[in-house]
Amino acid sequence: MLFELCLLLTRHAIMQMSDRPASAVEEALVCPACRGRLEVGEELRCASCDARYRYVVAADGRRIPCFVGQRSSRGEEPVMHTHWALATSPDRGTLLSRVRRLIGAGYLPRRREWERKRQELLSIRGEGTRVLEVGAGGRRLTPRTVTTDIFPFANTDFVADAVSLPVSDGSFDCVWLECLLEHCPEPQRVVTEGWRVTASGGAVFVHVPWMLFYHDFPGDYWRFSLDAIRTLFPPEAVVEMGVVYGPACAIVSLIAECWARSFTHKDNLWPYGVLRSLGLLLLLPWKYLDAILVRTPAGQRLASTLYAIARKPPVPGDQR
Repeated sequence: MLFELCLLLTRHAIMQMSDRPASAVEEALVCPACRGRLEVGEELRCASCDARYRYVVAADGRRIPCFVGQRSSRGEEPVMHTHWALATSPDRGTLLSRVRRLIGAGYLPRRREWERKRQELLSIRGEGTRVLEVGAGGRRLTPRTVTTDIFPFANTDFVADAVSLPVSDGSFDCVWLECLLEHCPEPQRVVTEGWRVTASGGAVFVHVPWMLFYHDFPGDYWRFSLDAIRTLFPPEAVVEMGVVYGPACAIVSLIAECWARSFTHKDNLWPYGVLRSLGLLLLLPWKYLDAILVRTPAGQRLASTLYAIARKPPVPGDQR
């Protein structure tokens, strides 16, 4: 456990050494309304429909394009409303964040197999793989990953709505939708948009909950079975599906949540946050049962979360 924690911290430190230049991101953007070319200046202006988009300041101090929110009557920058749990969440690179992930949903049976799948997707075209993570929440999967979110977190390259991405068709080799779809009122539109911006021969990665408690960050609308996941993609997609967190993780998470909610209905640090963390810590050893349970029939039927990798068939003659 200690070795894993040190490894995660080392990876984060290496990734932080490389920042994507703002100009590289701006060159990949198009107008979300008409897919027209954007002219860069004090604001972004569409050369086709004359739509204008502002810049906002991200949590790490960078000035990034914003494609959501409305201007005020005074022309001020859009006001971004963030759920308290997101606004106060520690940076993913801190020791506190790593510990929270380790005692919470951070444990994963068959981690080596899972990491292999992730790394294959993130390097599907080799070193030049173009990756877009939608709803990144402040992290960057690889130094080259382009990130977007509805909130201007640190490490966010542009703020946009997942149902209307300001990028052209087939711009990325891999589109990453992790722990996102349950928070979207229209998950089908989000997946369709991700599929649109994925290049031929590329893939869309989805990670969704099945047996999981309500978590409104900022809203919580859906749960997905394997049958439901398949309907999100077009018929031509080659879809691989499986379990991420199994039945033991589901049970532990639900017990810890029930224990904490027995004393409060509010998402305050005390007593909810402290009691839930204590419950997860005490029940942590039971999660290791998933090393066995994920291989049984209960693995898929009672899984906490599921994944899908949808591959886009290559177009004949495409040399990418």
